[in-house]
Amino acid sequence: GRYIDCAILLAEYSFAKGGDIATLEEATKTAELLTELLCELLATHEDYSLYDSLIKLRSVTDTNPNFEKTLKNNAECEYCRSYIYENAQYLYLPEMKLLFTAVRQAAEENKEFDVASIKDGLQEIRSAYFSTPLEKMKRDARPISSVVSAASQIIKNLHE
Repeated sequence: GRYIDCAILLAEYSFAKGGDIATLEEATKTAELLTELLCELLATHEDYSLYDSLIKLRSVTDTNPNFEKTLKNNAECEYCRSYIYENAQYLYLPEMKLLFTAVRQAAEENKEFDVASIKDGLQEIRSAYFSTPLEKMKRDARPISSVVSAASQIIKNLHE
């Protein structure tokens, strides 16, 4: 997470100083790749799965059939966002890609970044998240050693 933050800060710095499209492109791609790997890392264990938490809850108590929506609402709100596979894969990563696409476009056109310009896209991502049942949000991941190895290579490049 800290290395994703580092890549995002590098992208912010690059955008703020203007004119360095290559550095901005590299920083945004690094943040996206690390976030993709974070998704895979979270997918390797059920402790990070909202769906598995829901299944466990249902196994020990009667649960309102609509509770999944409440669980998703609680997990995706701004102050509760954390290391949850479904959120990372279906919210954080698509939101990041949308944002960075808009930032790169603003930089290429030498314009200010307009948050309002991505508002509809963010709402579409959120709508897709809520309309997709947790059980359909499959956790497919490479072995953890492969994910960590790939992340370490990208992190190494951040230090160079």
